[in-house]
Amino acid sequence: MYAIVFVCAFGVVFKLCKIQLVDGKKWTAMADSLSTRYMNIVANRGNIYADDGSLLATSLPEYELRLDAGVMADDPDLFHEKVDSLSACLAGVFHDRKASDYKRLLQKVCARKDRYVMLMNKVSYDKLKLIKTFPIFNQGQYHSGLIAIQLNKKLNPLVILLSVRLVIIQKRYSL
Repeated sequence: MYAIVFVCAFGVVFKLCKIQLVDGKKWTAMADSLSTRYMNIVANRGNIYADDGSLLATSLPEYELRLDAGVMADDPDLFHEKVDSLSACLAGVFHDRKASDYKRLLQKVCARKDRYVMLMNKVSYDKLKLIKTFPIFNQGQYHSGLIAIQLNKKLNPLVILLSVRLVIIQKRYSL
């Protein structure tokens, strides 16, 4: 009985020494390549209420829309068929460029297969839902190349009220 325990203990100690002394450099290199990456993650804050239950501040999601044109270039037939309607839809929602400008931009980034191209900043959730129904983008994230990054914006409705009140007070007491 003691012999079996002694043989098992000797086997464990032998394997431990082999891993530590013989294979140590290999396992250290593997641990370095698989190490943990540390990132700062901004906490999603909730609503802030006053003691009487009125809302003082709230968090609203905003989205940054980016485009992975490499994914769009994987299906050139779909892209060439739907690029006109997609550019017209984007121009209709954002009103910052004409449809022809969006078409030129989409064709240029698709030809170069650019990745992570900024499409629009500060997009509301309602607009994001609408954009996901557009041609090409309705294929899903992994087939359309649309990347939506959520950013939380703190909204303080009372700050606006306070600034208006201060302007009124300044005008009233100024000479």
